[in-house]
Amino acid sequence: MDGIDGMETARKLRSQNDKGYLIFITVLKEMVFQSFEVQAYDYLIKPINEECFEKTMGRLYASMQNANDAKVLYEDPKKVPKTKDVKAEEKPAKKAEKCTTNTDNVDREIERLKEDKKQLEQQIKVAAGDEEKMKELEKKLAQIEGELSQKDNDTYRRQNAVIS
Repeated sequence: MDGIDGMETARKLRSQNDKGYLIFITVLKEMVFQSFEVQAYDYLIKPINEECFEKTMGRLYASMQNANDAKVLYEDPKKVPKTKDVKAEEKPAKKAEKCTTNTDNVDREIERLKEDKKQLEQQIKVAAGDEEKMKELEKKLAQIEGELSQKDNDTYRRQNAVIS
C-alpha cells in the first residue's frame, strides 16, 4: 500500500467509529496480534490458503447475515466469495491440514496457577498461628496472584497462542 499501511488504515477507521469487518491478508505473520487491537475479524497469511479463506468468508457471511449486514459484501448476499474473488499476485497455497489459533498451553498454565493459588490459600488457613510459615506462604500467594493477573486475560492468550 502506498503511504499508509493496512494497520494504520484500520486504526483510522476504528477511530472514526467504523464498525466494518476487517480482514487482513498479508505476508506479515508478526502483525497478527496488532490486528486484535483494531477488532479485526480475521488475519490471513499469504499465499492465501483456499480452505482458510473460504472458512473465513463463510463465517463472515454468517456473521453479517446474523447482523443483517449481508448486503454490504455483495449485491447478491447468497454468494460467498472464494479465493478467486481476491486479486492476489501469488497463487493460493495448497490446502492445509489446519487453520487454527490454539491457546491450550496458556489455558493449562492459567489453570495450574489457579490450582496453586487454591492450595496456598488452604495452606495459609492450616498455618494459622505460625507467623513465619504464614508470611512465607503469603509471599508465594502474592507471586502467584501477580502472575495470574498478568496471564489470565485475552491479550496474554493472543500473544502466546500457537497459530497453525
